[in-house]
Amino acid sequence: MPPPEPHPIMLLHEAFLFGASFTVLIRALRPGGNMIAPDLPGHHTREPYR
Repeated sequence: MPPPEPHPIMLLHEAFLFGASFTVLIRALRPGGNMIAPDLPGHHTREPYR
């Protein structure tokens, strides 16, 4: 028997998880957009990410 096709909802879920983690990574890597460790020395702003 061939393996069952993945459910569209599951594909959507996977894409959403990937997109969310990718967005967080981009925000963390942007200068001044450090959400993970905003109080690191060398960051000249303590404002939250906009």
